[in-house]
Amino acid sequence: MDRTVVTLLFIVIVNQHVFCEYVFRSLMYENRTDPATRQLYEFRKDHPRPIGLLTTSSGEPVDVRDTITLNTNMFDNSYFVDSLLHLDSEVVPERVVHAKGTAAWGYFEVTNDISKYTKADVFNGVGKKTPIVGRFSTVAQNKGGNDLAREIKGLAIKFYTREGNLDLLCLNLPIFPVKDPEYFKSLAHALKRNPQTNLIDNTAKIDFFSLRPETLHNVLWLLSDYGIPNGYRKMDAFAIHTFEINNRYGERYFVRFNFRTQQGIENLPSDEAIRISGKDRDYYTRDLYNAIENRDYPIWKFEMDVLNFTDI
Repeated sequence: MDRTVVTLLFIVIVNQHVFCEYVFRSLMYENRTDPATRQLYEFRKDHPRPIGLLTTSSGEPVDVRDTITLNTNMFDNSYFVDSLLHLDSEVVPERVVHAKGTAAWGYFEVTNDISKYTKADVFNGVGKKTPIVGRFSTVAQNKGGNDLAREIKGLAIKFYTREGNLDLLCLNLPIFPVKDPEYFKSLAHALKRNPQTNLIDNTAKIDFFSLRPETLHNVLWLLSDYGIPNGYRKMDAFAIHTFEINNRYGERYFVRFNFRTQQGIENLPSDEAIRISGKDRDYYTRDLYNAIENRDYPIWKFEMDVLNFTDI
C-alpha cells in the first residue's frame, strides 16, 4: 500500500512538474513572439478539442480509413480526389497591379457637419458610424513580393452605406503618374516583369518615365523621403479621382478626399528598408496585423479639399 501511495504521489508530482513546465514554456513563447507568429498557436490554445467533423466538399463525413492513401487505390478514394480538386481550385490568378495586399475591417465615424457641401447620407449626421473595409497594397510587386520596395502603395476603401456601397481607390502619394488613362496600360507593363527575362526591368521604367514628362512630379515624390513608408499604418492616402458632390439645394462642388494618418507619418531610408526586407519581406502586413491584434487600432482622419464652380 505504501509503495502504491508513493508511486501515485510520484506520478502526480511528475505530471504537475510537466504541466508547470509546459505553462512556463508557453508563457515564455507568448512573451517572446508577436501576434502574427502566434496565430496558429493561439488558435490551438483557444480550441483544445476538435472544432468539427472532417467532411468532403459536399458535406459527406470522411471514413477514417480514407485518410490514409499509402499502398491503396488512390483514385477510388473519394476523399483523396475531392481534396486534390479542392487544392487545385485554391489557385487564384493574381491581380495585374496591386497583387500583394492585406485587408482589415473598421468603421467610419462622422465628426463634423458637412451638409453644406453634400447630401450623401454616409457623410451626414455627427456620430454616425458606417462599416468599412480597407485593402492596403503595394503597386507592382507579385503576391510574394517585397513590401518595402520603393513604389506607390495603395489603399482601397469600401463604405457599406445605407444608400449603397461607396468605393474609393487611394494612393499614398497625392500625384497620379499619368493623366491620359490610355497610358496606364503601358505604365503597368513598365513596372512589371520583363516577359523575356522574367525580371524587373529598370530600363523599361526609365523609358516610360522619360518619354512621358508628365510623370516627373510623381517620380520626384517617389524618389524623395516619402518613397518608402514605415508600414501601412504610418502613411497618408489620397483618393485618385476628383469627385463632384452636391447639397440638398443643388449647389455643386468639386472635392478631393484625403486620409491623414493619426499614427504620424514615418518613412524609411533606403539602407534601413534593405536591412528590414532582408529579414522580413512581409514587414507592412505583419506590422498591421500585430497592431490590430494588440488592440492598437490605426486611425486615419478623413479630410475634404473643396472647390466651388466660381473658384475655377
